[in-house]
Amino acid sequence: MVHRDYKNFSDIIIKIFDDRIIFTNPGRLYGKLSLVDLERNDYVSSLRNRLLAEAFYLTGDIERYGTGFIRIRESLESYPEISFLIEEKGDFFKTELRITNQNTPQVTGQVAGQVTEEIKKVVQVCRGELSRNELQMKLKLKHRDNFTDKYLKPALEAGLIEMTIPKKPRSSKQKYRLTIKGKSYAVGE
Repeated sequence: MVHRDYKNFSDIIIKIFDDRIIFTNPGRLYGKLSLVDLERNDYVSSLRNRLLAEAFYLTGDIERYGTGFIRIRESLESYPEISFLIEEKGDFFKTELRITNQNTPQVTGQVAGQVTEEIKKVVQVCRGELSRNELQMKLKLKHRDNFTDKYLKPALEAGLIEMTIPKKPRSSKQKYRLTIKGKSYAVGE
């Protein structure tokens, strides 16, 4: 919404497939920014919609100006099975998240044998964003260490759930949610 070209009356389009999600946004890159620039961490972005960017910044929906692609790349380092593609096509900017590893449960379902009953239970109860305590209560488990060692850590390591604040794993505001892989696994179960 912040980067789109509002002179182009086309809609933002989001297409969801089993193995990919495609976002198409009206408007090419703004200013002198190029696709090659976005692959580096020192790119300088320009604001097409300054007031909209300011509003999103003030509501906390944007952390900093000009760091979006850096943060996307950093987040995706934890998910080597997902590729991130960007391109300009006509008067549109297009991004695609695609599952590339054919051994993930979304594609083959073969990981099920490696997923313990404890991990399956975490995936079954994890709806929305839940704290450690909320997950533990949903599973009716009393011992924190047992829950952490046998349920939470293995589900994180399997890539089926993720932290909402990964850079601050011990934050009191930390919550957990299903990853794309986890959602796919939950549906395929």
